[in-house]
Amino acid sequence: MYRLEITADHPSLNAWLAGASHWKRSKRKQEEEEALLWHLRSSDISKPLGTPFTLSVTVFRTRPYDTDNAIISAKYFLDALRAGGYIPDDSINECPTIIMHSKKIELVKGKRHDNKIVYLIEPCDSSSSP
Repeated sequence: MYRLEITADHPSLNAWLAGASHWKRSKRKQEEEEALLWHLRSSDISKPLGTPFTLSVTVFRTRPYDTDNAIISAKYFLDALRAGGYIPDDSINECPTIIMHSKKIELVKGKRHDNKIVYLIEPCDSSSSP
């Protein structure tokens, strides 16, 4: 199992889709992918990843998203894994299961609260792979 925790605040799916032009969304996606690639290269995640795997994404925010609005964090991560050569593609053959969690950061007075995302990559049980 691999665990990657990053301080980040990806847009909600609704915010990503609303109002921005295709080019603006494409630029934002590229920027997020490059940031994730930097984190991946700095981690102990090996290339290539054994597949298939399950991706679990937990988005921690002071104002949490609805879980379905947090899905963009999984998309950015899978696209970064593909772009970085960790997986050949982001099809269901590589990652048949994505588990999403959206949690509220408990506020503590006098403490800084950064939004963060935790990614867990776990090999699929051979009996549950496609």
